[in-house]
Amino acid sequence: MTLLTVFVFTVFISSIFALLFYFIQIPSLISYIFAGFTLSSVKFLIPTLHFFSTDYIRVLGELGIIFLLFLVGLRLDFNKFKEFSREVIYLGLGQVILTSFLGIIIGIFLGIDLFNAVILGIALSFSSTIIITKILSDKNDLDTLYGRLSLGMLLIQDLIVIILLILLGLFYGKNLKEVNFFDTIFTLSLFILLFLIAKIVSGFFFKIKNNPELIFLLSLSWLLLFISIAKIKNFSIEAAAILAGISLSQSYVLIEITKKFNPIKDLFLIFFFVYLGSKISMDYKILLFALIYSIFKLITNPLIVFYILNLMKYPTRLAFNTSLTTTQISEFSLILIQAFSQEYIALIGMVGMITFLLSSLMIYNNQKIYNLVKKFLKFIEIKKTEEKEGEELENHIIIVGFHRIGYIIVHKLIKKYPNLLVIDFDPQTIKLLEKENIRYVFGDIMDEEVLNKTNVLKAKLLISTIPHDEENLFLLEKFKDAKIPIILTATNAFDAINYYKLGAFYVIIPHFLGGEKAGEFITEILDNLENKEIAEEHQNYLENKIRLEHL
Repeated sequence: MTLLTVFVFTVFISSIFALLFYFIQIPSLISYIFAGFTLSSVKFLIPTLHFFSTDYIRVLGELGIIFLLFLVGLRLDFNKFKEFSREVIYLGLGQVILTSFLGIIIGIFLGIDLFNAVILGIALSFSSTIIITKILSDKNDLDTLYGRLSLGMLLIQDLIVIILLILLGLFYGKNLKEVNFFDTIFTLSLFILLFLIAKIVSGFFFKIKNNPELIFLLSLSWLLLFISIAKIKNFSIEAAAILAGISLSQSYVLIEITKKFNPIKDLFLIFFFVYLGSKISMDYKILLFALIYSIFKLITNPLIVFYILNLMKYPTRLAFNTSLTTTQISEFSLILIQAFSQEYIALIGMVGMITFLLSSLMIYNNQKIYNLVKKFLKFIEIKKTEEKEGEELENHIIIVGFHRIGYIIVHKLIKKYPNLLVIDFDPQTIKLLEKENIRYVFGDIMDEEVLNKTNVLKAKLLISTIPHDEENLFLLEKFKDAKIPIILTATNAFDAINYYKLGAFYVIIPHFLGGEKAGEFITEILDNLENKEIAEEHQNYLENKIRLEHL
């Protein structure tokens, strides 16, 4: 048996599992874990099988982790975190702290020693950015409010786990009594020195920007230098890989480095997840612990997020949808256990397999699940403050959504038609509506209680600026027998045609209207191209939008 044999056989089997899981809409990451579990089971039944070696796969998997963390460090942009609203920061920090605390208590209750209970508790607090981004993209929900809240929360988690990996790396393989203060300071000094040298290296990369192969080779050498120092100084190689990435994150050729490392990272990560799956055991104790931790992750963790958002006065459905995105553990959870608590890798592997599979199904079917648990959620939610309602209004215009398109429509109409009501479920948007003294109802358009507050049956016109099938189809079905004209928003012509067939009065397709408006504008300015005031006026308009936090 050779490394090449194991490599070829593992890639072949993983490809088959990935293909099978693709057809049932389950992320490929889960298929690799199943492939590893299947291969290890076959190896156990047929000990003479020579095509599978966990030792070789572990080494290849470690390369995958190193490349992944190197890229994470490269892409770490601290300016992004400055853009987060206080709500996203509170949500991310609050969820990690509460989930970790409860996870640690569960570990202690199960008889796990304090250090490993803490590592497991912290590992359980993170969710997978890779999986959630893929699912939200598939559902066209990346730009929804719950999609933005989910990704913001996950990025906060990623930052926390990066800091943890670096800090824990200082004590890698040691207990507190064995930590040498001067040796630790010396190790940190070495990495600080490398960070200073990285500025020179980044400048040199710019000089060779037209030679991508050389950029890749030097970047790989730089990464291996960090890994070598980590090995010599008994420092975590995971932390070293992140630091290597961060040191080059301001490089002029960042995109080129990322482009070269991405496919290599994807390939070797297959072996990490296969190795993880191969370590899963059918031991009764591991199965029991995995079941307890999985239930905690699938039920308790979403409840934590639900209540945090509910306290922030986000509506029930949005809080529920956001909470479902935290029902799986993160790839960082697996890395954390692999690096600092290897005796529990079989446990976390089983938890990963259960939560990755079930959470994917839950998020893809979030609306169906919400309809089943809606009454229960209404019962347990925290009551919200009263808002300006529209029950007394008649012959009014209702606009659903004040974000982007809705904002412009409202300000075009309100002077001529002051009898106007906005429905929105973003607390930040509500603050803007209050500031501008615009009548509103706070809540979700698919909530019967919210609709009742708008006196919708006596409205002159209903305009929805939300380009999502669920809301649009709900409105068309709800008011199919009413006389109220409904204007909807769609992202493509196919959806628009479907809405017309179901009774829509008009369908806005933003990029079509944008193109038409741009064409009219360009036609108007063709004879006035020397006028520099046009750019200045538009810049002032955009700066005003940013100032109003209306992006």
